[in-house]
Amino acid sequence: LGATLLFLSMLVQTVGSLVVLHAALVPSAKLGLAKRATWSLLAFTIVQPFMYGELTNIDFLCRSLTLAGGLLLCTFAQSKQLASRPRAS
Repeated sequence: LGATLLFLSMLVQTVGSLVVLHAALVPSAKLGLAKRATWSLLAFTIVQPFMYGELTNIDFLCRSLTLAGGLLLCTFAQSKQLASRPRAS
């Protein structure tokens, strides 16, 4: 179970980060996909302290909260960018 969780966490973080970076660098990228990737990264950030048993480590929890705040800002920026894109007719 431990090896599976480690592989899954590596996969979620790598793929999610690459999708978000792709959307930031390529103007024609699908923002809906990037938004879902950001939400999956946020979900993983919330689950991570439980998964690693770090609930009593205040430093780890503060870093996770900081990362979660950054991901929420990214999500809000993607929503604003998605709303300002012209719709194809």
